[in-house]
Amino acid sequence: MTKNLEVKTEHLLPWEEPEEYEVLFATLLEEHDPQGPTERHLVEELAGIIWRKQRVGLAEAALHRHGLNKTFASYSNTAKNALAHVGGRADGIEVSEAVSSSPDKVSDGFEDALEDRAMTESALKLAQNGEYEAAIIALRQDTRDWWQDIVEEGEDVNETPREASSKSLAEWLEFVALPWIANSERQLVYVDDVRSQAYGESLDPKRFNELGKWEAYLDRKFEKTLSMLLRLKQLREEKA
Repeated sequence: MTKNLEVKTEHLLPWEEPEEYEVLFATLLEEHDPQGPTERHLVEELAGIIWRKQRVGLAEAALHRHGLNKTFASYSNTAKNALAHVGGRADGIEVSEAVSSSPDKVSDGFEDALEDRAMTESALKLAQNGEYEAAIIALRQDTRDWWQDIVEEGEDVNETPREASSKSLAEWLEFVALPWIANSERQLVYVDDVRSQAYGESLDPKRFNELGKWEAYLDRKFEKTLSMLLRLKQLREEKA
């Protein structure tokens, strides 16, 4: 660490770490080795500019997160916009789920959906043939639990009366369970489109333009300050 640091940190924001700023300033002192108060002041200016440039990066990330969060809202048309090329049907597609889905999660989701579909279709055939108990056994455990909860409540999510019978089970499997599985598969198919749309919509051109102006100003100030510092050092060396 360069001697005679004595860096002022009053301009730092409450949540910023003074130690990090001191390290930055010390590194610049070591690089430029300022002689006298004027050169030191210019090094302080460089440190302040670099520090503020870091804030611009944080602000840009914050704006993206803020904009991305808006795409999760119930009134958002993000999923519909993402699927415009296939008709825009986005019923039941959750933007937040698409954004948080990793490739491994998507792959596992497809395997899970295929297994669920195969077992549900097998149970549907048994129920249509009047084999209620066999159909129940054929269901995957989570789907079986779902059905049993519905029987206990006496109706499904559509408020359609349900009972422990082959006919009722067959109807529920065909018109509720299988469509739900199909929608899950559809969300997995278009997860990349929805995620890309959400990331794109997170950009607010107007607010990012303001950040861009501030960053450009800092760049010009940095260039001018560095130029002045180097010129002073050159003049000092010429006099030596």
